[in-house]
Amino acid sequence: MIISNKGVQRISRLYHEQKQVEKTRRKSKSVSLNDEVELSTEGREIQALLQQVKMADDIRPHVEEIKNSVKSGTYKVSSTQIAAGILRTLK
Repeated sequence: MIISNKGVQRISRLYHEQKQVEKTRRKSKSVSLNDEVELSTEGREIQALLQQVKMADDIRPHVEEIKNSVKSGTYKVSSTQIAAGILRTLK
């Protein structure tokens, strides 16, 4: 039977790697594994905006009504409404 140096080195390396794996397992058992997430400033701002959007009224029915009026040619806006809109925008 021939025992080469390469075989002994390979066995030694495997033994060493196994010891490292066991050490890592022992350490991971003692450490609490809790996930933690911290949002950036931009992320917090986006989250706040999304909350405001969720709390806003649903305008889709009103938009559909206007869209249908425009298509049918019955949509009318008075000059008073236009002026009020311009003033609201300027304030």
